[in-house]
Amino acid sequence: STVNAADGAALSAFTADVGFDVVDNAAGLIAQMDGVDPAGHLTEAATITVNDGTGSSVVNASDGAMLASFTADIDFDVSDTAANLAAQVASGVAQGYGSDSLDEADSVFVESGAAVTAAQAESVQDLLNYSGGNYDITDNAANLISAGDHVLNVTGVDVVTVNDAVTGSKVTANDGAILAGFTADVEFDVADDVGALKSVMGTNDPASYLTEAKSITVDNDGNGDRVVNANDGAILAGFTADVSFDVVDDANAVAAEVTGIGNTLDDLDEAADVVVSGGDVTAAEAAAIQQISEYNDSASDYDITDTAAALISATDSVLNVDGVDTVSVTGGPVDADTGEKLAELSKDVEFDVLDDANLVAAEVTGSNGAGDL
Repeated sequence: STVNAADGAALSAFTADVGFDVVDNAAGLIAQMDGVDPAGHLTEAATITVNDGTGSSVVNASDGAMLASFTADIDFDVSDTAANLAAQVASGVAQGYGSDSLDEADSVFVESGAAVTAAQAESVQDLLNYSGGNYDITDNAANLISAGDHVLNVTGVDVVTVNDAVTGSKVTANDGAILAGFTADVEFDVADDVGALKSVMGTNDPASYLTEAKSITVDNDGNGDRVVNANDGAILAGFTADVSFDVVDDANAVAAEVTGIGNTLDDLDEAADVVVSGGDVTAAEAAAIQQISEYNDSASDYDITDTAAALISATDSVLNVDGVDTVSVTGGPVDADTGEKLAELSKDVEFDVLDDANLVAAEVTGSNGAGDL
């Protein structure tokens, strides 16, 4: 009782009722059923089934929409890209849902293809017999957040990526925490000012730690200003997720973050660049500053003031380096012997000598030179 579409149309044209089923490929069915002749509409067929000749009933979205728009019911399956399916749902000949739409397909499979927006993905997922597939979703953060897991964490969805026309993959810290809270994995970068990053990442909520972000960068002004002070740098460095930032602060503030109570020498090692601008620190504090992994000596400028003993112990390896400006002795004048040791340093050290004449003379006569003090 099985005939093709053309024969089915011929049988339908008879006055006598003829029992038959139609099996044909999509092109054959569309050619007959899209015409003006009522017989070609095949409404008298008991069943109509798509078969491409190899036993497959699968058609693309465009053909599926055409088949769904016909009066007679047709058994068919649809397989196409998410973009093509969404286009048919939005404005095809069988747009929308319900009768005479792609809801009439026995199954709808989404093939790999160009990424679609969250709204397009949802329009495909809402088809009655959606059966998954393999496709990506790309949209701005607001739309992805609005869609949520009921669109993003659905069978068939592969990669979900933030892509904004202005900011690209970058989102704020707050939006990043929301995206990280979804069950679906979302690819995004975070760029925000230091205050927002501290506020969000310091929250006791795993999603707020932003460990799912591909990168986190300080951007204080929206134009790439990633500079923070030493205290903020230490806070950012303490988070689980890596944050890209630079530090500019005076020597005292920087030293406090690597030598203070509860701090360690590596507390600012996460910074990409550390510039010490101004300030006056001890030799030990200067040594700690200089051990910061990305300490920028050539861009720094600060003073060292300490006891003569501390300066002599520090040696030129701490005192006579780029970034150190003035080195001075505190605690009053030094004796002649100490003064001679300070003078032996390559770095110029500011100090006064107070001693008796014989001891002073001993340091500048004999094997010693007049310049030793």
